[in-house]
Amino acid sequence: MKSIEVIVPRELVKKHYPHPEFYGESIVELKNGMDTDIYTNEDGYLFTITNEDELIEYLQENYMDDQVVLFESIQLQIRSINHQDTDLLFAWFNKKTNYSYNDLGLDKDSVITYISHSRTVYSHLLMISVNEINLGLIGYTVIDGVAIINLEIYLKDKIQDSEIDETLRLIMDYVAKNYDIQKFQTIVFSDDEYSKKILVRNDFKFIDDDYEFAVSFEDIKKGSLFEKPLRG
Repeated sequence: MKSIEVIVPRELVKKHYPHPEFYGESIVELKNGMDTDIYTNEDGYLFTITNEDELIEYLQENYMDDQVVLFESIQLQIRSINHQDTDLLFAWFNKKTNYSYNDLGLDKDSVITYISHSRTVYSHLLMISVNEINLGLIGYTVIDGVAIINLEIYLKDKIQDSEIDETLRLIMDYVAKNYDIQKFQTIVFSDDEYSKKILVRNDFKFIDDDYEFAVSFEDIKKGSLFEKPLRG
């Protein structure tokens, strides 16, 4: 059978793994246990090129549009990240901020891949907006009963502390409702006092100031680990 391109719904992706070939994007593990290599097309969709009948049938029978998570209040909006956010994230990621982990930034293709891989069965990345101004990101990844929360505010003068706290509460409530977890974790750089104040204000407890975490498939950094139990 001739190989064909098939869309890979993100709701079927459990995890991304490094691709063994330099031209590859990643290998994904699917909900049914199958593996396949994937790429991102110009419209932001994941796809694979395959001639495996079982894989094609599974992907086509379980096709669904990307899940959209949306929270709205009078001024605050939290929505799923999408392909159209590429230029904004490219600008944010190439500014020196308290979230920067190197001086090189990211090229446009890396930002596209970051957005494309941010949504799986166990992870999601969302844009934070206040008064229709996009100003930061919040995301989660669930691993072995732990929900890892990542919060990045890039336009700090455009958001109030109460709106940041509401953002955290909404996402943590959503994760607790939809996943079997015991606690929340977040890791920030040791000199990131801005994020530490947010975490302490929201009852996260400091655990470790020398905690190793991955910022990419290849790059490991150290930072401060904070935790909050699901209850209390």
